[in-house]
This record gives sequence, C-alpha cells and structure tokens, in this order.
Amino acid sequence: MSGSSGSYMPIKRQTFNCISGSIFTEIASANFEVLKLYSVGHIFNVGLLNGKVVIENNDGEVLGSIIHENLQELIDCILEGNEYSAKITSISNYNYKVKISYKN
Repeated sequence: MSGSSGSYMPIKRQTFNCISGSIFTEIASANFEVLKLYSVGHIFNVGLLNGKVVIENNDGEVLGSIIHENLQELIDCILEGNEYSAKITSISNYNYKVKISYKN
C-alpha cells in the first residue's frame, strides 16, 4: 500500500446561497423546437412546475428543467419567494448551458 494513508475525505459540496449563489448547468428534458429560437445571452425565467425547477420563456412556455446537486436548496429559495433567471451561456449541438442566478 505505498502512498496510501487509508483515509478518504470526500469533497464537500458547496451550499447554495439564495441571494449570491449561482448554478451552472445544462437544460434537461429540453424543448428544442422552442429553444432553437434563442441564442447565447438570452435570459429566461426560472420557476417551479410539479416540484421541478423549470426554465420558461416570457410566454410561459417550458423550455426544459434543470438537474443539479443544489437543486433542493434552489427549490427552497424559490418557495421562500426568491426569483431567479437563467441565462444561456453556451450552445453546442443540442446542449444548452445556463447560469441561474437571483433576479435583482
């Protein structure tokens, strides 16, 4: 067992701060027919639908949902009355990456 101390310390995930926190993730279960109309830099609304965090355009169309390790914390923040937006940061093939942050 050369070089092994026998102990393992898992990396602690960061907690999400409702006001200053940001989440970088991809849109899951994406509605590509609607998403293809938008480009990098476009900003959407973030909301809750049937217990899922969803990305919506200004017409209320759901563009997809998100999955992230801080998802439950984000849901709790939304339930507390905080509002968030999602900005497209990159598009590659059918992968839409977004940054979710607090709406000022």
